[in-house]
Amino acid sequence: MTKRRNKIIALLIVLVVVIAATIGISLYETKQEEISASDEIILTLDSSAVTALSWEYTEGESSSEDEEETTEETDEEDEETGVLAFHKEDGTWVYDEDDAFPVSETMIESLLSYFAEFGVSFVIENVEDYSQYGLDDPVCTINIETEDTTYEITLGSFSSLDEERYVSIGDGNVYLTSSDPYDTYAVTIRDMIENDSALSYYAVYGLEFSGSYEYSVYYEEYEEGSTLTYNEEDVFFTEIDGAVIALDTSSVSSYITALTASGLDLTNYASYNASAEELAAFGLDDPELTVTVSYTVLNDDEEEEEQTFTLLVSRDPEEAAAAAEAEAAAEEETEAETEEASDEDSEEEEETITAYAMVEGSGIVYSITADEYTALMAASVDDLRHSEVISADESLM
Repeated sequence: MTKRRNKIIALLIVLVVVIAATIGISLYETKQEEISASDEIILTLDSSAVTALSWEYTEGESSSEDEEETTEETDEEDEETGVLAFHKEDGTWVYDEDDAFPVSETMIESLLSYFAEFGVSFVIENVEDYSQYGLDDPVCTINIETEDTTYEITLGSFSSLDEERYVSIGDGNVYLTSSDPYDTYAVTIRDMIENDSALSYYAVYGLEFSGSYEYSVYYEEYEEGSTLTYNEEDVFFTEIDGAVIALDTSSVSSYITALTASGLDLTNYASYNASAEELAAFGLDDPELTVTVSYTVLNDDEEEEEQTFTLLVSRDPEEAAAAAEAEAAAEEETEAETEEASDEDSEEEEETITAYAMVEGSGIVYSITADEYTALMAASVDDLRHSEVISADESLM
């Protein structure tokens, strides 16, 4: 009897262990995260209803586009946290840190439009450990506010299998998205400025220069038998001491192009709200050259409207003064010394030019390149007039 009782007790113990193990496994399995493919739209956003937008990001983090180029050896000291925050005030977007900053409404709209219909490719439910997705320390946290709702969207690491970004919107799930939000939100404050536009025109009918050069250019259609022109292409003229001078159309057109987006990059701002002291430091309190273009654009009705575009240009005052002194010193040298100096200069690096430009009526000062500065300053009558003295018909030669 004793042996039988002991055997029954042993079997009961085994049964209890098995039942406990079964229950444990069952509970464990219910806690397992469920991954499934999805084409779900998890967030829809009306950008016109948004009242505030901010995001905190880690500078130096990679996006899905350059993930393959990064290595595990990335120095953590190179990664810094940045925060950008904007709010809407009387229908206009304002930078939280400085209400004088000219915010690009187009850029804000572009950022918000990403979440207009935010879809995912996979959903992971019953998440307990967010760290395995990099969401305990996200690379970017985006906060969007409306009058009624606040959204917090966090961006984690990449899936090792398909290199899609892990994303959380705070609903208890983790999502994978093939379109990486970080590609859109990896911007700096410099990307958020409403830059001025360069010259854009339908037709130019006048130019006026002041500063280094003082004269005007006007447009006049070619007239048969005119004694003022070299050829029938001459349409730009100036008047010096009562004498009308025909300018080279190609040279004038090239100069006008230097004022357009093709020749002038107005994106690298040196100051977005220049004070009087800053304007003096940039040399723009008394510009080296001011050029005003009179032109027409086509309105919605395909009718021409007259407008003007004025650009102020200056070289860094200290640099310009040093260059002027060097030039004056060179002129005082003897011809032999000058030739020797020229030979030496030819072996040296190109002269450094630091220059700035500002569209009249704007508070933004832009740094421009040496090539842009040189092209803009090539505005004398000699720069724009015909290089030849006599225009002859090649067929007669």
